[in-house]
Amino acid sequence: MAEVVARSKQQNAGFVYATNDQLVVDASGAVLGVPWDALPLYWDAELVEAAGVDDTFAPDPPCGLGATAADSHGRARETRMLARGR
Repeated sequence: MAEVVARSKQQNAGFVYATNDQLVVDASGAVLGVPWDALPLYWDAELVEAAGVDDTFAPDPPCGLGATAADSHGRARETRMLARGR
C-alpha cells in the first residue's frame, strides 16, 4: 500500500485508493463482491501515507467564534459565542 501511495504522488494522481478487498465474480459473470464496499484493514495507515503526516484524528472544533442568526429582513435575531465542545 505504501508503494502504491508513493507512486501515485510521483505521478501526481489526484486520488488514490488501495484495498485488500477483492472483486468477486461467479462463473456466469455476476458480480458478487466489490473492492470498494468496505474500508481496507489498513485505512488509517493509508491516510497517513497519503497525507504525509502521522495524525488521522479530526481537529478540535474552533473556540471563541461568534455566530449571528438573522431574520428575513436582515435583522440580527440571536448571537452566540461558540465554545469548545458545544
